[in-house]
Amino acid sequence: MEKNISGILTIVAVICLVLVGLAYGTGYNMGIGDTKTITEIEYQNISVPEIEYIEEPSVLEKAIDTFMQSVDDEEDEAGNDINVLGNYNFDEVSKIKVYDEYSVEYDDEMTTVNFSIRLQFDDRVKDSYDVTVIYEDDEDTEVFVA
Repeated sequence: MEKNISGILTIVAVICLVLVGLAYGTGYNMGIGDTKTITEIEYQNISVPEIEYIEEPSVLEKAIDTFMQSVDDEEDEAGNDINVLGNYNFDEVSKIKVYDEYSVEYDDEMTTVNFSIRLQFDDRVKDSYDVTVIYEDDEDTEVFVA
């Protein structure tokens, strides 16, 4: 009888091994082994507006505009007199040249621009000026002409 029980246990063990082998081979492995994930990617065409860059005027150009505005107003924002026009009207003044040599100094709250400019008055008289424009945070802009 002992031989029958050991024979039955051998047959049961072989059947279990065959079932486990079939289960592993067909993918029913209950989380054991490799898993596969299928990901579907869908592409969409979208249009992006073209980025347009606008150049900010340089510090020198801003200082020249501030100087010319002060010449027109005959004073700067701080109320300092700018005596460039003399007997001429602002309509009779034109910029001939801004010299290449200029400097820009940056401080904590202040920017100082120094440049030289040549103006023409009424198509005849030409004169050069050394200009200093001082921009200070929370203060009026000052223009000095030499």
